[in-house]
Amino acid sequence: MAREHFTIQRELEYFSEKELTSLIGCSKDQWLMTMLKELLDNSLDAAEQITNEPHIKIKVEDRGTLTISDNGPGLPDSVVKGSLDYTLRISDKNGRIAPSRGQMGNALKCLYAV
Repeated sequence: MAREHFTIQRELEYFSEKELTSLIGCSKDQWLMTMLKELLDNSLDAAEQITNEPHIKIKVEDRGTLTISDNGPGLPDSVVKGSLDYTLRISDKNGRIAPSRGQMGNALKCLYAV
């Protein structure tokens, strides 16, 4: 008897709770805290490219808007555009060894989905 096979599009990984939980690595009740951690990690990574003294500002507004800024070089337009393509992962951290500072290239995609 032949086995049945199925195909799932990779971009759907970011649009279901089950798959997003797997990508982020924690349960839904921890997503926001984990996304904040990822944003701060990315800010530190960016600022450390420029200086040994990273400066990060976090602003939370009454209507729930969160803004994080740093003294890094900024995201190139190609990275922002690429982050919206759910068939790709984009990262400049392939050389990183420490898993605590990330190298997956999916933080922005997860953030959009959350």
